[in-house]
Amino acid sequence: MSLHAESTEASAEFLTARTRRARTHVHRVFPDLRGTLITETTRNHE
Repeated sequence: MSLHAESTEASAEFLTARTRRARTHVHRVFPDLRGTLITETTRNHE
C-alpha cells in the first residue's frame, strides 16, 4: 500500500474512518435485511 509507505499515521486514520463508516452502514442495513429474511423464510410479517 502506498499510503502506508508514505505515512503510517495517515493509513491508520484511513482504516479507522473506513471501518467506522462500514460499521455504521451495517447497523443501518441489518434490521432491514433481518426483517426481509424473516418475512421470506417464515412468511411471518412483523
